Amino acid sequence: MLASGGCSLSFAVIVLACDSGASWTLPRLIGTARAKDLLMFPRTVPAAEALELGMVNRVVSGEELPTVVGELARALATGPTLAYGSIRRSVAFSAGHTLSESLAHEAEQMAVTGGSQDHATAVDAFIAKEKPTFRGR
Repeated sequence: MLASGGCSLSFAVIVLACDSGASWTLPRLIGTARAKDLLMFPRTVPAAEALELGMVNRVVSGEELPTVVGELARALATGPTLAYGSIRRSVAFSAGHTLSESLAHEAEQMAVTGGSQDHATAVDAFIAKEKPTFRGR
């Protein structure tokens, strides 16, 4: 998420290498050529362009930011946190592994989530047409 101003990756301007994982995440988000361009020849990337490039998934005004962040935090906190964690681990794992290794990892994660109390609660709530309450177990 980005407030509507924009962002800049100005490491090169002050003769620094990338940090904070920029060399790893940026190429995966926007491609190697675009990442090198932004890292080596920094400029402010307007919010609309950052959204278009896939650097961010949402742009909001500065005034909206606290409300939107609060809503997102509540949705994450009350959502299926066990599934969220498993999905994040699976996506991170697949970035550096083969398809067959990633499928095996997904199967492991599916066994964990599929055998969870939250999964059973979600299925029961779905059948009853109710909203589930997740416990992270």
